[in-house]
Amino acid sequence: MSINLRQAIHTELVRHPQSQLRDIFKFFFQGEFGPAHYFRDPNRAHNHLSQELKLANHFESLIWQPVGNREQFYRINLLAIKDGMITLDQLEHAFVCSVVAPAPALWDIWKRKWRLILQVLEEDLHQLADDGDDRHIIDDTLQIPFQTVHHSDVYHQAYHPHYRLINAYHFERLRFFLSS
Repeated sequence: MSINLRQAIHTELVRHPQSQLRDIFKFFFQGEFGPAHYFRDPNRAHNHLSQELKLANHFESLIWQPVGNREQFYRINLLAIKDGMITLDQLEHAFVCSVVAPAPALWDIWKRKWRLILQVLEEDLHQLADDGDDRHIIDDTLQIPFQTVHHSDVYHQAYHPHYRLINAYHFERLRFFLSS
């Protein structure tokens, strides 16, 4: 299923009204490429996930959410593991299996899509916060194929993002457990 850009932006800003420009960039980047910027090494993924679970003590309440406007990737909150909905192994497997190296030609398509997203933001949402550096950080990031940005400090403080991205196939396999 695909929703239009305006609708996806609106939905994300309702869910996360403190989002900055870089957070919107990350939201759509993840919707296009999922965890492609990450690694496929199961041991490294396990170590990162285990460490983050040990250190995290604040979580947002949203257990899962589609990212971008095509619903091909989902953020799964690590709270789902802490609350016993799914196991670390289940999420780790879904995450590692969702990492796929994208075709190089997709980067130019993504850059064009980001320009369209910016147009929508400028037309509809003049109030979207930009800490002044976001546009420069995003412009620099767009020079390096398949790299993304970190969430803004404002986003971190407001939402405590601790999640992993998984593709729609693996999300559907875990969805029942995440709805409990």
